[in-house]
Amino acid sequence: MVSRFGLMVALLAGVALWLAGTPWAHARLGETLAQLKTRFGEPQTVKAVQTPVAKEYVFQGKDGVQVSAFCRGTVCEKITYNRVFGGLKDEEIQQLLKINGPIWIEEKTPQWEIVKNRNAGRMWRREDSQAWAETGKISRYLCIMTFDWLNAEAKATAEAEAQQAREAAKPQKLNGF
Repeated sequence: MVSRFGLMVALLAGVALWLAGTPWAHARLGETLAQLKTRFGEPQTVKAVQTPVAKEYVFQGKDGVQVSAFCRGTVCEKITYNRVFGGLKDEEIQQLLKINGPIWIEEKTPQWEIVKNRNAGRMWRREDSQAWAETGKISRYLCIMTFDWLNAEAKATAEAEAQQAREAAKPQKLNGF
């Protein structure tokens, strides 16, 4: 007869094997582009991102989950997980958070100015305050990013808005007068 302990060990071993075989579940902030390519293969698409200046590498993960890794230089500072049909389940979101840091604190009303006006559904702060995570209000994606990314994004947005204001303030040439 198998003991409860033996069943628990077998169950935990099965879960560990399942996690090891789930490539999209292991993408982490701080990974290099080379590590991402080893995990997922070549990206399906590569896009230039302007705010902040970075590159987005889109990979196809397991079970219909698309993984977008945003790299400034060669280090991943932002990851978006999105299931094309149906969105992520709560259990998957919790698993992905734990893979990117052991303790996440859900933020009902964020205290940091940099995240106060984000249009997100649920929001979390990693316990060490080095990363931020959010889900969409409607679609069930998960976006995890470093605070360095958030700061660079805020700076790039402010610079773009200032440039637009300067352009709008320039005197307009009137033709025909």
